[in-house]
Amino acid sequence: MNFKKAFLHKCKHRKKMNQIKKIHLVAVATLLLWGCGKIEFDPGIANQNQNLLVVEGQVTDQPGMQYVKISRTASYMDGTSPTKIDDALVTVTNDGQTVVFTNSAPGYYTPPSDFLGEVGKTYNLNVLVDGKTYEASSTMNQALALDSVGTKDFEFDTKYFEINASFTDNPQKGEYFMFKYSRNGVLNDSIASWSYYDDLIANDLHFTNTRIFANIYGHVGDTVVVYTYSTNKLYNTFIESAQKSLQEPIPFMSQPGGEAVTNVSNGAVGFFLATAVRMKGTLLQH
Repeated sequence: MNFKKAFLHKCKHRKKMNQIKKIHLVAVATLLLWGCGKIEFDPGIANQNQNLLVVEGQVTDQPGMQYVKISRTASYMDGTSPTKIDDALVTVTNDGQTVVFTNSAPGYYTPPSDFLGEVGKTYNLNVLVDGKTYEASSTMNQALALDSVGTKDFEFDTKYFEINASFTDNPQKGEYFMFKYSRNGVLNDSIASWSYYDDLIANDLHFTNTRIFANIYGHVGDTVVVYTYSTNKLYNTFIESAQKSLQEPIPFMSQPGGEAVTNVSNGAVGFFLATAVRMKGTLLQH
């Protein structure tokens, strides 16, 4: 009988404790909800990434294609445009010879017209801005020549065109390339439209009528020129990263933006590339 009373007393005590726990949990939840209503969210990005130096440059083996662009980033939130830098000191050095790039347009620097790069040589960029030095180095790799270029209707929308090319990959292994195109003499230099590839699984192979651009706007008879640029692994990663950052996010499935890739020192962003360029043209046709 005493055991029964003790058991009933223990059960009543446990029930009471459970009720107290429930009351405690409800109180805590109420306080948390009330507290959330009082906290203002501040992402703290208004002043992030301000005034980073942006350096974009290339040295090629073709006349008129050498340049260095210099600017500074603006705050993400204030809606201002990047600031172009016109008072930088810009030089490119190779084999002990230094070439000065002079400011020829806002934020745009060019060398003497007779300056050309050579395949196999390494070029060192030096930029001096506001007392700080920024450096980059790039070696010009072998060019990729296209055998032919053709066009046809884009398979998903016949109002647009696709550009195909035939070519043989160079015998050298581990090469990287980029493709751009111009229409009626105007280069489409938006990084979102560039194509690129490597020969890690396609070394020394022949490609026939391989699509390199799709969804190209134009009219029958327009002149199209395809440019091939020799690059390197880091530069192709730079392109991939930049293109990822421009992609529209897919709701509930968006992937993180690409990590910023650069070969410019001292905290700058952008890229300096020594590249061998080849060109092949055709007319837009169905």
